[in-house]
Amino acid sequence: MKKIFLSKKNLRRDVVIVSLVALVSFSAVRAGNLDSPGSPASTMYTLGDIYERLTTNQAATEADHDFAPSADPAGSLRTLKEIYEAIPTVEADKVKSGTSYLGIAGNLLPSGGTAGVANVLAGQTFFGSIQSDWNLQTGTMPNIGQEIFTPGTADQAISLGYHDGTGYVSGDADLLSANIRSGVNLFGIDGNTNVVNTSSGDATAGEILSGKIAWVDGAEITGTIPNIGTQNITPSTSNQTISEGYHDGTGTVSGDSDLVAGNIKTGADIFGVAGTLLADQFNGSATSPTDDFALYTLEKGGIDDYNSGGSMPGDAYSANWTQCTSSNSYCGTNDSTACAGDVCWMDNDTGMIWSDWLDSGTDRNWWWANNCYQPGTPENPDGGEGDGNGTPDANDICDADGDDACQCVKKEDLDPEDSDDDKTGCESLGDGNWILPHQKQLMQAYINGSWGNLPHAGYGFWSATTNSYATQNAWRVNLHVGLTNTSTKATVRASRCVYSSGN
Repeated sequence: MKKIFLSKKNLRRDVVIVSLVALVSFSAVRAGNLDSPGSPASTMYTLGDIYERLTTNQAATEADHDFAPSADPAGSLRTLKEIYEAIPTVEADKVKSGTSYLGIAGNLLPSGGTAGVANVLAGQTFFGSIQSDWNLQTGTMPNIGQEIFTPGTADQAISLGYHDGTGYVSGDADLLSANIRSGVNLFGIDGNTNVVNTSSGDATAGEILSGKIAWVDGAEITGTIPNIGTQNITPSTSNQTISEGYHDGTGTVSGDSDLVAGNIKTGADIFGVAGTLLADQFNGSATSPTDDFALYTLEKGGIDDYNSGGSMPGDAYSANWTQCTSSNSYCGTNDSTACAGDVCWMDNDTGMIWSDWLDSGTDRNWWWANNCYQPGTPENPDGGEGDGNGTPDANDICDADGDDACQCVKKEDLDPEDSDDDKTGCESLGDGNWILPHQKQLMQAYINGSWGNLPHAGYGFWSATTNSYATQNAWRVNLHVGLTNTSTKATVRASRCVYSSGN
């Protein structure tokens, strides 16, 4: 409390002072003879007692004085003036409301407090806010004491009132991520991904990979599906079974870049690709320098690829060809000798690899080109008239149908010191895997565009194929116009070779 309250005892003291002052008829009495004529001296206070009481509230003992001084008193006693001036000024706002002091009615009320009854514990009294009298107020704040909560699914209200600090919200040692379902956040703790509701699972062991474990309806299940891993399948003429089990995605069904319509015969359908091979094998339209070239278009049957020594007609059929160089290992032959100068070419439609013409175009007979012993040699006797004695003679020639000497007895090069059995023609070329082509191989080379792709194609070339009705003859094919005809095997012609590993 900021104000000073005056007790009833103080009020009596002040009344005594006033009475004393009223008895004094002079205003300034200094020290004099204060001897009492009789017994009252033993029951009085001194003026000094009264002054100290007024200014310092110092208590004195009544009648604890000897008013008979041993000598004349010195000027040390308090005057009535000092006592008067020591009397405090009374202010109403410093006197408790409902009381009066020296005739002043007090109006002092409790102030400065901010508590209301709801802010003070029930049963406790106080002076608080908005106080209009000096009556104590009694608090109404409920005394909760200890309150204990166990968390649940809904919020729980904390009771209004005073809590003594002993209450608590219960903890639970099982409130761990490992005990909370994945996807759930319980009191700020995220559920563990391994804690899931397995009631929706319906897998069986036969639907789970072998060695792997799953949980279904709370039960552990070990899978039995075989782990195939990688399975590669190359298509063929019949269906191929894909193994039962788990495939890891690395397996393949082989593809083939050659699975295109132009590589499949007309009328055939391979894996959904309808063949066009042979369907578009047209001769092209004539161009200059062919006379009246505008009259000989593809629609009217066209002309041969030679086009009178000009460029091959642009609308004539031609397969794709690849030049054999070191960068592609000479089309996989690795024969840098035969293909030196990048003169070898591969017909991509047939896969056949063709050499340049032999001996820079030098004409040779059929036996030389086909690596055969010449008629009339010990290895190829009894031709022509044939005396049957096994000894070569003038009659051992090939000049008629059915002559034995018209056959091809292959040279083997068995004796390095005997040049008579050295290989000749195509079979002596490069790595030894070259042969004289068959008639149809040469014919297919023409169809697929030999004139526009092979070097030195403007000639007739020996084939290894014998004329069936005149065995003294063999077929030749002109690779620039597609002409195939026969010549006697003794005739000299140009030759070129096709690669045939292992033959």
